[in-house]
Amino acid sequence: MKKNLIFIAFCFLLSQNINAQQYPLFTNYITNRIGFNPAIAGQSECINAMATHRQQWTGINENPKTSIISAYGKIKKIPLGVGGYMFSDNAGALKRTGVSGILSYAMHLDSSTFLGIGVASGYYSLQLGENSRVADPTDPAYINGKAGKNFPDFNAGVFFQRKSLWVGFSTPQIFEKKINFAPNSTNELKRHYFLMAGYDMPINKNMSIEPSGMLRYVENAELSYDISLKATLNKAFWLAGSWRKGDAIAAMLGVKAKSGINVYYAYDYTTSGLNAKSRGSHEFGIGMTLCKKKDRDGDGVMDDDDKCPDVPGPKENKGCPEDKDKKDELDTDKDGVPDKDDQCPNVPGPKENKGCPFADRDNDGIRDDIDKCPDIAGTLENLGCPLRDRDRDGIIDEKDPCPDEYGELSNYGCPPGKLPADFDARKFLEGGGDIPTSAEARGKRFGPNSDIDGDGIPNDKDPDIDGDGIPNDQDPDMDGDGIPNDDDSDMDGDGIPNDLDPDMDGDGVPNDRDLDTDGDGVPNSKDPCPRTRGKNGKGCPELAREAVNAIDFAVRNIYYDSDKAEIQPSSYDYLNRVAAWMVQHPEYQIDMQGHADSRNSSDYNMVLSKNRVNAVKSYMIQQGVPATSIKVEWFGETRPVASGNNEAAWKKNRRTEMQWRFE
Repeated sequence: MKKNLIFIAFCFLLSQNINAQQYPLFTNYITNRIGFNPAIAGQSECINAMATHRQQWTGINENPKTSIISAYGKIKKIPLGVGGYMFSDNAGALKRTGVSGILSYAMHLDSSTFLGIGVASGYYSLQLGENSRVADPTDPAYINGKAGKNFPDFNAGVFFQRKSLWVGFSTPQIFEKKINFAPNSTNELKRHYFLMAGYDMPINKNMSIEPSGMLRYVENAELSYDISLKATLNKAFWLAGSWRKGDAIAAMLGVKAKSGINVYYAYDYTTSGLNAKSRGSHEFGIGMTLCKKKDRDGDGVMDDDDKCPDVPGPKENKGCPEDKDKKDELDTDKDGVPDKDDQCPNVPGPKENKGCPFADRDNDGIRDDIDKCPDIAGTLENLGCPLRDRDRDGIIDEKDPCPDEYGELSNYGCPPGKLPADFDARKFLEGGGDIPTSAEARGKRFGPNSDIDGDGIPNDKDPDIDGDGIPNDQDPDMDGDGIPNDDDSDMDGDGIPNDLDPDMDGDGVPNDRDLDTDGDGVPNSKDPCPRTRGKNGKGCPELAREAVNAIDFAVRNIYYDSDKAEIQPSSYDYLNRVAAWMVQHPEYQIDMQGHADSRNSSDYNMVLSKNRVNAVKSYMIQQGVPATSIKVEWFGETRPVASGNNEAAWKKNRRTEMQWRFE
């Protein structure tokens, strides 16, 4: 009985506790990291599969043999990696087999930084092999050993990579399961701790080297570690050397074909006391990588090999800009104008327009062909010209002695009693000319109690305020000032801006009791624009030119980086203009459509275009636009505006479009 127990204990020690390791050991931890750390699974959307076989200490009878098959990959559109592996570990008379499933939470912190947190959970079996023999086959320990023990296990890990630097930590055999083959005989699977790190350094465009190391620690055992150096040639062939403390030195070589097939071989020369009997260890591996190649930045370097997948760069620099110190030379839209000088760095334009597709000499954001004051910075609502009448009392600011306070024309633009003591009326009138009113007020606007047409009927009771024979509710220019009602900020000519006027249409009925507030002949109950005078009985005006300009600017400037839904900072100013107009004109509503280029799957692009248009909607709501005024749709890649398989076309197709809507 005692001999049998000693035999079983010896088998367990031989196969599992050499170098204080109970967990399968592989020399090539560099390319086979999934066997040690489940957090790797979510790093790439490619499907990665590998089979590895290791024969340890050849020449020794019943030497350990280990095989493992693994597969893993990231689920598209959600930050989860999944996978699994199966392994068989035979040493002496003892055999260990198992299967595990992997789940990893993948976080791409930016275009070149990955953080994964993963777990692997599985079920394992430990038993004596078919060829095991003992003097007493009826011994309970032998019978239990042949039947084997089944037990669950759990592995957890974290993995971080920033461009070429990677670090991983994992802990297998967390449960520390106790294995009993016979009474009063207990073996325990100890918790292991693995720490791996490496750095891939480019030497030139054809070669890189990668120093790395792995620490292994088991309770009550001496710290063990591997130190390795790997050299890669032309991204296809690699050679590596490794030293394992107190155990072996190793040489490895491998090749990765363009088809995604990769194979490797490793040989360990034993440096421990076993070298008298061992002829070394052999390890073979073959793997396959299957994925849809992606090149988000269009620089010719596939994303899996691109250290900067969202910024174009040459192949010899792994897809990154050649020198970060040369940022001044970066030209994102490739229009020949460096980003530092380009006012539209993401949209190509000529140098004479400072890199923008349109000229804007006064830099007010309004292109010159529609800017009424192209050499003087102005506002969108004033068609590119500066506001000239801040208090809207009809007198231009340059002449108004009280430019920030509304005043009657009869008091030269000042409230009663506030005319400055040093005011010079002669200078104000410039030699007896007309009072210098603004273009907006030019006409016959003389205050809230005036009678524009002089017919003896005050404006607020006059059915034809300007006396042109056209009733107010049919007159396109009700106060006769030359400004159409839908563009006139004081439609009834009473000197009070529409948005402050308690009787906007001047019919003598306060707005809150007026069944037709804007006086366009369409009752409020049927008028989709009850505070804006419409034409031809439609209730809503023709689109004001300012509104057309606002949305035109926005549509021309709302683009996105490849594979991104975030609004570019350069678009904020244009969106602010549209939002400001909508806040001031609540009768306006807007339709938005999100689009994507064609470089991902149609399902992915549909979600991406949805995220893009919703990002714009959220931003507009933050600026005060009611959510009910915005309607969104998304079309993925189905409605391109530019053809061609190049970056210029892709940039135009990843966009959000907008148009005004009246219902």
